[in-house]
Amino acid sequence: MLAANPAAPPRRVVLAAAIPADQVKLDARDREPARVLVTAAIPVDTLASAHVDDAEAAQDVRAAVEALDAADAGDEDARFAVDGAEGHELGWYATQELSYLAE
Repeated sequence: MLAANPAAPPRRVVLAAAIPADQVKLDARDREPARVLVTAAIPVDTLASAHVDDAEAAQDVRAAVEALDAADAGDEDARFAVDGAEGHELGWYATQELSYLAE
């Protein structure tokens, strides 16, 4: 998504939600065995938490976005750039803090 919108803030975001198993199906493309596809809208009240990069990760996240295709093709230098973003810890936010992230 960041590659499609270079003006977007360069942060990784993971939302954790409790949803029924029948609304999730395996989507293991791009050599990502844990990738899933959510087949229904997820109401905000089902979110359990959010995990988000802080601003310090922005440069490494942007470099990873730019290097991702080359890394997937086997380029070791590009893989190093992607690993640089993955080396940042994601901050944990409770559901009552989510509105602050949108500001």
